Amino acid sequence: VENATAIPSRTITRISLRPNPSSNGIFRVQSDEIISGYRVYDLTGRLITRRDQLADRLVTINLTGQPRGLYLIKVVDNRGRTRTLKAIIH
Repeated sequence: VENATAIPSRTITRISLRPNPSSNGIFRVQSDEIISGYRVYDLTGRLITRRDQLADRLVTINLTGQPRGLYLIKVVDNRGRTRTLKAIIH
């Protein structure tokens, strides 16, 4: 019997960000789910870059030229689930 009161997860569970930290600002996000887009924010909440209409399990994010520091990468899969990852440029 299926649990009728279960709430489906709205978070991507199997995802990785490499290399982290990065010395050159290039990151690779890999997921078991199809990645449909991402947004990158600095710690002030300013949107640095975004990509939409993707359809891949491996995405390269290029933050070359951004200053050293911590960035938040919000990844969205093809089912609307999200996951926010911390990325460091050193």
